[in-house]
Amino acid sequence: MASEPVESAGAGAASVHERRCSAPCATSTASTPLAEPLGAIAVGIPLAIGWLRLSGHRVLLRGSLLFLVGLAAMALSPWYSLAFVLLLIGGLGTAAFSNMQTTLILTEAPPAARSRVMGIVTMCIGTGPVGVMMIGILSGQVGPRWRS
Repeated sequence: MASEPVESAGAGAASVHERRCSAPCATSTASTPLAEPLGAIAVGIPLAIGWLRLSGHRVLLRGSLLFLVGLAAMALSPWYSLAFVLLLIGGLGTAAFSNMQTTLILTEAPPAARSRVMGIVTMCIGTGPVGVMMIGILSGQVGPRWRS
């Protein structure tokens, strides 16, 4: 593994990584992928137990919008802690959306078309890893932009 370039050989010279992202940021960015699933679990458990009930088309739309707004705001956030919270909030929207996407298909589609419509949903869900791979490539090129 190659070491990162150093600007000068003088005492106190910092690596590129140390200048861009302080030590707490470098260690805490590993928890970023946990934020969205934690938000989804925070809603998913009460849904599974029955403490929280969702119904209707509006929940699907609101969940999608909550994820969209949370993700867009997270991308613009200059601070890691704010980005984590915004991604956590986006996860709440993911849970609402995910719960309602299948529910609405099973309740609204005519019985003869349910299997075909569920096949389309499954196909769309199956393409998710392609998007994740593209996000990984993009984030690898852009890199972190956290402020200390």
